[in-house]
Amino acid sequence: MTVTNVSNTLTWPSPPASFVGDSAVENYLVIYGWPNRKLFGTQWLPAQQMSTTIEWLEPLTNYTVKVTAVLENGMLGSISWLEFRTTEGGEMRILCSDSL
Repeated sequence: MTVTNVSNTLTWPSPPASFVGDSAVENYLVIYGWPNRKLFGTQWLPAQQMSTTIEWLEPLTNYTVKVTAVLENGMLGSISWLEFRTTEGGEMRILCSDSL
């Protein structure tokens, strides 16, 4: 995860084979928002896209984000909610090793 004062770029690994089994990832659902305001946005991404940038964020603000894999067989798998805070300026890198 790369966080700036107005954006967050997320990259995630493929789900483990033990979860996918004989199916395949159909798409990813990225949910993000402000934990204290209960407002959330979503992004639906194709299976081959395992990275996205959330833009138009406010500086020095706390956010949460979650990535969910949607399989062709209808199963869902996701990482835990991740919390991050936008910066005052510049860039901050956070290593995310949670798998789906």
